Amino acid sequence: MVISVKLIELNHFNQDKYLDKIIRLDEQEMPFPWTKSQWGDALTSTPAPLVSFYISEQNLLAFSLWSLVDSECAHLLKVATSEYYRRRGCARGLIEEDLENLAMRDYRRFYLEVGSENLKAINFYETLGFRKVHLKRSFYSDGSDAYAMHLSLN
Repeated sequence: MVISVKLIELNHFNQDKYLDKIIRLDEQEMPFPWTKSQWGDALTSTPAPLVSFYISEQNLLAFSLWSLVDSECAHLLKVATSEYYRRRGCARGLIEEDLENLAMRDYRRFYLEVGSENLKAINFYETLGFRKVHLKRSFYSDGSDAYAMHLSLN
């Protein structure tokens, strides 16, 4: 059975077993995982980032992490899926549900950054309605570029 946890404040479960699983998945699956310092900053930031995830029998399948920029704009900071569960709709399901839940909270603008060479991810975000806005040169720690992508809901 898959359990869905939706948009809870990251700092509300910072001692919980799920946070360790999220950090581990970030380290395993993301090309630029956050440092412990970055996770610490996220846990103490105001407003606290929101996290959603799917878990099955104590295995973390996927997670998404959002920062609330202002009263109507949210920034997708991270989305990661365990290798075994890729191409099974986990990330799409999370993001679609997150967008719906954020829209119910009156958020209407969303943005993210994605590696400019990551064509699969760019295509994925475009199928969700995101559009490339501009190129951010040397965005990542290795000097690679990223596209800023934006989605507006009417």
